[in-house]
Amino acid sequence: MTAKHKNSSNAPGFPATLGGFITPPAVWAFYFVFIYSFHGVACTDALAGEIGGLELVPVAVLLASAAALAVHVTVGFWSWRLWRKIKAEMNPTEDAEPTGQAHFLAYAAALNAAFFALATIWIGAPIFLLQPCQ
Repeated sequence: MTAKHKNSSNAPGFPATLGGFITPPAVWAFYFVFIYSFHGVACTDALAGEIGGLELVPVAVLLASAAALAVHVTVGFWSWRLWRKIKAEMNPTEDAEPTGQAHFLAYAAALNAAFFALATIWIGAPIFLLQPCQ
């Protein structure tokens, strides 16, 4: 790689890729605490009820799950595109793979987002498969 190519990259570096790496577990942790706390509190007599003919707990969990999954998919897609951009800009030789902190973090962030999307589905599924508040 030439010095010009190495230093003139338009791809975001460490702060952007680190943000993509940290966002999925932070969102998942908030989601995890929210759905289990909400489920426990909503099943008390004071909050048990329906919204538009639907039970409160599954509707709230569905909305929280959709929001968390949307964040994971967005971060995963963004990280994957960033990884592809960095990989293309690094222009590796035939037998070498691109290296570098930004390349690694973008790739790891895409995998991390996919993992936490699966974890979100795994955590939210029992509330839809089992009867809440019983």
